[in-house]
Formats: sequence, structure tokens, C-alpha cells
Amino acid sequence: VREGSIVKDNSYTGLIIRKETAVTAESSGYISYYQAENSKIKRGMNIYALSPEKLDTSSKTDSTQGEHTEGQYRANDFGSVYSLKSEITTMLQNEFSATRTEQLGAVIAASGLDVLSYQAQQDGIVAFTVDGYEGLTTETFTESAFDKTKYEVSSLSDETKVKAGDPVYRMITSEDWSVIVPLSKETAIKLKHEDVSGIKVRMDKDSETLWGKLTVIERQGKYYGQLDFDNSMIR
Repeated sequence: VREGSIVKDNSYTGLIIRKETAVTAESSGYISYYQAENSKIKRGMNIYALSPEKLDTSSKTDSTQGEHTEGQYRANDFGSVYSLKSEITTMLQNEFSATRTEQLGAVIAASGLDVLSYQAQQDGIVAFTVDGYEGLTTETFTESAFDKTKYEVSSLSDETKVKAGDPVYRMITSEDWSVIVPLSKETAIKLKHEDVSGIKVRMDKDSETLWGKLTVIERQGKYYGQLDFDNSMIR
């Protein structure tokens, strides 16, 4: 069993697959979010509220403050740095969510409107983008999933009007995730022949280096590398 790299100088665009679902609105109205992007949520926590009119939430804390702080921590030992980043991010998100929940509760109380709040049905990480790939798995992806011309991502914004059935957030329910990378037949055969089981990759978004468990897949005459990770899912 060996560890290696797919290529030394080329970059690959991969398909990220997580255990996630898009949650839809139960009724119509103007949406206000209790939680920050990428917050860890427990079942029963408030996620969003729907009101018949826009709520004045302009005084709520900017949710991007934690992202800037998180990026300041770098070192050679990725394992310890990832742990430190996770602790700092979780602390900031918890503080932000608590403040946001309190402030939104006060706004709702002062509004005099009939506002409905909705809770998480399971533990997970909440995100406010959807792309229609939420149900995709490592067993069900096809070649068409790599067609960038057909890919669209929608950002779910605070204080916008939604109707019943519209997606309102995405819930990620596992820290395990995978990246599927198209391979040439020659590369796939070489990796199998050399019994490579792990690949070192660098993420373009933040230049972090990760080791992924490699599985070479052949599907409908095409070859793919499946890289499995169990941390660093939130980037």
C-alpha cells in the first residue's frame, strides 16, 4: 500500500459530495435567520423565522466576522492547526448565534407581528446555499455532474420573501466528505498498478494540504478518483 500524488503540476476540479439535505420552507413569508453560516446546530434549535412583513434586523451582527479571524491561524502541523481553527471557529459561531438569536427574538417581540419560528430536525451544520446536488452520493453521481455549464448555486439571503416549498437552508449531517475527480484511463491504471491508497492534495481556496483515502472507480467507461476525508469539510 502506497501514498502518492495524482499529478505534480496539474490541477483538478472535483465534485464534492457530503451527507446533506436541502430543507424547504413550511409556509410563506419573509425569512430571518437565527444562525450563522456553517454553524453547528443541535436538534430543536431555532434556524429561521417567517414573518408576514420584513423585520428590521439591520442592527444584527455581521456574520462574516468569524471568517476573517479564522484565517489568521496557520502553521506546519496541520493536525494541531485544524483543531485550533475548529475550536476558534466554533467559539465565534456560538457567540454570534447566541447574540443573533437574542437580537432576533427582541425584534420579533417588538414587531407585534405573527411570526413563526422553525427548528432543526436533526444535529448538523447549517449552510445557506443550495445547488441541487444535495442528494448526490458516491454511488449515484454521473459524468453529467461535472458539466460546469449546467451548474448553478443559489445563495439564500436573510430578509427575503419565500414561499412554501422553497429551499431555506442546507443541513450537513456528517464530518465525512468525498471529492470525485475525473481521471484519464492511463492515470487510473497507473494508480491501481502502483497500489496507491492515499493522495496528498492542496485546496486552491485556502492552500491547505490534506491527505485523502483514494479509491479508483470505473463507471460507464469513465474513470474517477474518489478521495475520502474525515475532517476539514468546512472551508
